[in-house]
Amino acid sequence: MEITSSTIVWSGVAARCVLVKDITERKRTERLLFNYNQTLEQQVADRTAALQESGQALKISI
Repeated sequence: MEITSSTIVWSGVAARCVLVKDITERKRTERLLFNYNQTLEQQVADRTAALQESGQALKISI
């Protein structure tokens, strides 16, 4: 939950305006994006290592 509150004057009387927002979906999406980013970073690291190994093998064979 995200809660925002502020004091307002309503018909000459001080009051409190409170907004409560359900952020469950936003948090779920943030978690999915974080996990996807981690997966992509691992794939890049794996592919970079494979390319470096291929490059070394190519140098040795020449």
